[in-house]
Amino acid sequence: MPAMPANPPAQHCTRRRHAPRLAATALRIVLLASATLLAGTAQAWLYSGGDAGGTRYSNLQQINRDNVGRMELAWTARSGEHQLLPAAAYADSNMQSTPILLPAAAGQHLVVCSANNYLVALDPETGEQRWRYDPRVPLVKRGITYKCRGNAAYWEDTNATADAACKHRLFMGTLDRRLVAVDARNGQPCAGFGNNGQLNLLRDDEVGYSEPMVFSTSQPVMIGDRIVIGSSVRDLVYQHTPAGTINAYDARSGAQDWTFHIVPRDPADPAAASWPENAGSASGAANAWAPLSVDAHNGLVFVPTSSPSPDFYGGYRKGDNRYANSLVALDAQTGKPVWHYQFVHHDLWDYDTPAQPVVIDLDWHNKRIPAVIQLTKQGMVFAFNRLTGEPIIPVEERPVPASTVPGEAAAPTQPFSTLPPLVRHRVGVDDVWGFTPLDKWLCQKSFADIVNEGIYTPPAPDRPTMHFPSEAGGANWGGGAVSPDGLLLVNMMDVAQTLQVTPIADVPRDALDGATVEQAYGAGGFTPIRGSDFAFEKRAWMSPLGVPCVAPPWNKVVAMDLAEGKVKWEAPLGSIHDLAPFPVPFRINGFGAPGLGSGVLTAGGLFVIGATSDSTLRAFDVATGEVLWEHDLPVDAMSGVATYQFNGRQYFVTTAGGHSQLARQSGDYIIAFRLPD
Repeated sequence: MPAMPANPPAQHCTRRRHAPRLAATALRIVLLASATLLAGTAQAWLYSGGDAGGTRYSNLQQINRDNVGRMELAWTARSGEHQLLPAAAYADSNMQSTPILLPAAAGQHLVVCSANNYLVALDPETGEQRWRYDPRVPLVKRGITYKCRGNAAYWEDTNATADAACKHRLFMGTLDRRLVAVDARNGQPCAGFGNNGQLNLLRDDEVGYSEPMVFSTSQPVMIGDRIVIGSSVRDLVYQHTPAGTINAYDARSGAQDWTFHIVPRDPADPAAASWPENAGSASGAANAWAPLSVDAHNGLVFVPTSSPSPDFYGGYRKGDNRYANSLVALDAQTGKPVWHYQFVHHDLWDYDTPAQPVVIDLDWHNKRIPAVIQLTKQGMVFAFNRLTGEPIIPVEERPVPASTVPGEAAAPTQPFSTLPPLVRHRVGVDDVWGFTPLDKWLCQKSFADIVNEGIYTPPAPDRPTMHFPSEAGGANWGGGAVSPDGLLLVNMMDVAQTLQVTPIADVPRDALDGATVEQAYGAGGFTPIRGSDFAFEKRAWMSPLGVPCVAPPWNKVVAMDLAEGKVKWEAPLGSIHDLAPFPVPFRINGFGAPGLGSGVLTAGGLFVIGATSDSTLRAFDVATGEVLWEHDLPVDAMSGVATYQFNGRQYFVTTAGGHSQLARQSGDYIIAFRLPD
């Protein structure tokens, strides 16, 4: 079978790793959210990403850098899961949604999607509950935590009369793979959609496993009268899993319009040449669990895709595995790919494309270019013409290390954006760190035993390899925020793991005895890749005190001027007072506390974000990186932040739900802030 060509080389490529070779005055980018993508009026927050293109930007400025220090708690509400769920299920839940504010015609509710897929409508001024919808998701062991990232998607049926039931609808994907539709005004199911307001999305090839394998965790998107939704496939522990799909449905009836198979099924598809002939049976996943974006004016849906299965061994899926680890632009009418760009060839590191693509317009060399920006776990920033897929920022294919695992064939090159990476790409001896001299010495001792050839060092069979950035990022599902003048703000993780992939026959039996699926999620130990002859081990690279062996900060906010291609400032994000070997009652700043989530960028010169394991919400000055305000929360806010104006007052609101996979307490809080009366 002929090999797929590499990503086409960009024009004006440069070999400089840390900065693009661009004239100082030639790269003035003015980023303007397209009028067709804006979330209604300045007062509204209709999308979890701020608008349909995920800019997470608001032009509100009543609360600004001059007065944010006076911002105070407005109200606190709860989704009710602490009362309605059994203790074990509640402890295994992560509330990660971003509230949305509906327009007046839809009830002007503030809507939140809870970890167990409750939809809760609140009064945006008081937090008082107006209605609740419970889709009755079964409480079963899923191998993932209960979560709803993003929120429901709002849609207005312009063909319906003003008082018609379900003229204003909310669509939500559930953990058990249903798509539900409710009346946005009262939370009642839309009887004319599917079967009394719901569709079963499970396909025949998604069932029959010993545990649930496919979920819906990120919100669907709306484009015209279509709902488009991806899927989340359980990863890490199976050679063959269900393959990821993107599905579109009619927003009125629920009738299916089209399906896009990320693992190609049609041999005539050019991407099929980058897979073995039996791709559908040898592999799977390559799903789109991260949020999608749309360009309604041009009829495009932007899909960030994940790695194929199994994650750390690709001997069964030789080739680049195109459409996986990519940004794919789909025609909203047909579901056919218009273009795609692959960020990782033949992924061996679980480097999913994790963040919502940011749809913007930019002035480039005196031309307005429709663009889309993609952040990656590798801490790189890519920019494309969203109509053609041509890189706007030059991209280079650079040589990377070869694999030594039997039967493996790592890609010889990988794409690198010529913008400076926002996290380190290599751990050097000077990066080894410890709280104490003994701690550091033990980290240095383990460092000497790790294969470390920089980013894209493949897993080895005989000893651990450095996995840096780790599969947590860099960027993750929270994504970045972009202002109209081209300022990108994003939270970045900067921690290391180690990886090893070994034939099961070479793994000591006592190292495999009792191995569980949960070990794949950070507990350490060898875990068999079910259906294969290999096992993997991944561990956080920590000192005996449980502290990362790489120098801090381990979580940070980065501000990049996209016009100049330069980082303006970096600031540690979070205090480690709760994470120290002995928790202390005062903040320990400067290190950054690991966490996930996103922030909101405003015209008031603020970037407001939680996304840390220290139960704190912060407001940064976007000009300097100074923390201007912070507020303690009952649990961590590993979620998004929204801002809106109601009755003449601006609010910031977030959900605080903790994160059980990071050993953090769960919660079900919705918390709003405003200036005092």
